[in-house]
Amino acid sequence: MRKTLLLSVLAPQKLHSTIPPSWFWAIWLGFLGLVVLMLYAKAREARKRREELEQFGMERGLLFSEKPDDALAEKLAPIQLAMARLDYRPRYRNILQGSAGGGEVIVADRTVGSGKSQSTSTVIAFKFATPFPSFMLCPENALWRLADKVGYSDIDFEGAPDFSRRFFLHGRDPAAVRALFKPEVTQAFEQLDSKSNCYVSGSGPWLVVYRSGRLIPVQELRDFLQQAESLANAFRRTQSDGVFR
Repeated sequence: MRKTLLLSVLAPQKLHSTIPPSWFWAIWLGFLGLVVLMLYAKAREARKRREELEQFGMERGLLFSEKPDDALAEKLAPIQLAMARLDYRPRYRNILQGSAGGGEVIVADRTVGSGKSQSTSTVIAFKFATPFPSFMLCPENALWRLADKVGYSDIDFEGAPDFSRRFFLHGRDPAAVRALFKPEVTQAFEQLDSKSNCYVSGSGPWLVVYRSGRLIPVQELRDFLQQAESLANAFRRTQSDGVFR
């Protein structure tokens, strides 16, 4: 670390000794100007997204908050993504609250980590009266087939071969997860477009639908929310008197 700091201090001096002073300052001022432009573009993009989400919320009857207050932060705290690192404390921005998918819904940009390990996803979280057995579902690919061989067992259904082929489903209590995924639920997933790239997580009272590590553009959010609602509705139809049938 000390060596890196020393090099960063000496590097400009070494550069200064090999090129004319006017060039040296032109290079550094140009670099500084580029950084300022990049920061401005990033801030402008963030402001545009905030304004578009606020407009989207007004159209859907959802309340918009740029940042959570204490009460909202307490509500967001139990929302977890299955298999996510617990030492990453999520941060939320651009939050929409209201009703969709037969009950309470929260749409938000969720960020975890920092620096190169930072990841941001747009999540749609539906609140249920009955807690879910913890599970995670994602499109099946070579990586998850490998995970299946090292302990993250994929739950398949003989009566739903298309579902089992397209999706990797994992849960801490496989029996409880199997009971949760009734034919009506697996059929709802089978009706999703194969390009939707949906990830779904159940934990506590929250069902969370998202695209891993991706902000959903506002122009795509309407369709994605409709897909998420179709899944939430399927789970709700299997729920009777606060109990999953």
